[in-house]
Amino acid sequence: MISVVVNILIVVLILGFLITIHELGHFMAAKLFKVKVEAFAIGLGPKIFGKKIGETEYRLNVFPLGGYVKILGEGDEERDKKEEKDPGNFKNKSKIAQVIILLAGITMNLVFALVIYYGFIISFSYKWALGEDIRDFEPVVGTVEVEKVGKVKYDGLVEESGADKAGLPKNGEIMRVDGKELVYSYEFRDYVSKRPNENVIIDICNTECKDYSVNISKEGKAGIYVASNYIIFLDYSRDKVISGVGHALNLFKLMGEKLGSLFSEAKQTGDYSPIANNISGPIGIYLIVEAFKQYGFLSLLGLTADLSFTLMIMNILPIPALDGGRVMLIILESIFGKYWNRKVEIWAINISFVFLLLLMVAIVFKDIIFFDDIRKLLR
Repeated sequence: MISVVVNILIVVLILGFLITIHELGHFMAAKLFKVKVEAFAIGLGPKIFGKKIGETEYRLNVFPLGGYVKILGEGDEERDKKEEKDPGNFKNKSKIAQVIILLAGITMNLVFALVIYYGFIISFSYKWALGEDIRDFEPVVGTVEVEKVGKVKYDGLVEESGADKAGLPKNGEIMRVDGKELVYSYEFRDYVSKRPNENVIIDICNTECKDYSVNISKEGKAGIYVASNYIIFLDYSRDKVISGVGHALNLFKLMGEKLGSLFSEAKQTGDYSPIANNISGPIGIYLIVEAFKQYGFLSLLGLTADLSFTLMIMNILPIPALDGGRVMLIILESIFGKYWNRKVEIWAINISFVFLLLLMVAIVFKDIIFFDDIRKLLR
């Protein structure tokens, strides 16, 4: 139970911190352009403490998950009409100033992520290990390198699989497949995946070395739990100055390629569940924290940087309730030389906000349904 409480506190602190620095960006930019900031709040919900300094009330609220900035000109329609001539009104500032204020939040998230990325990359000799197989990835900056760690071993068999029926020992070392000597574990997986419904000769060493004829399934599986014996990392040693920025670009490209692959596969198969399974909310983050926590503070710091970068990408999407959507509306105003009807703008923002809220609720329910750990926690 203590572990659960600690994990929840870590999630709250991480998300609270990231949202707070995001709002701090809006706050500082608004002050820079002399926009009236009525409130800067850390946390959500009822106010615990508040102190007004100048025109701004600084608040500490009950729920530490997040925060907000209340800017004059960003409120309800009636109030905007009453104070539309105030020089501190957001709407009375230039389009460039408005865009800078709106983008200042995601800029803070990006800067935080870049500082951590640079720190990690420099500390680890300009290398960044990745937890997924990206051997075919072409990075924007740096190179993909593969480092061998140990021999090609396995630690279990799938019942009634070709390997199980062939009589392989429950664990051992894979020396060769069809006479081809193996260096990396992925070589075995790649080889058998291209030979569905075929027999291959696998040389296994346990207490003794022996050849086994194994029938590969129609899915291209031998039925052997092969342990990875390699680490894939991005090497930035030739791009030291831009390594942090380059890493952010590489992550962005990786996200795009993965999403593209998921949608392409879903379109071909008609099964969209893999897309849903790869989208998580706070509960999904809880499970990620549980996994990362065992590796210590630096691991959690790296996770926080990745979440900050992800928050930046999400907020730049052209959805009216998000920063990117607000910027899009301002750009369209500049292009067409007309102001949006304030009532229409507020409706667009509110409707998209409700949509995002419902989407988040759906994601939370999805996490509860799919994750056994969460179901156990709620019992």
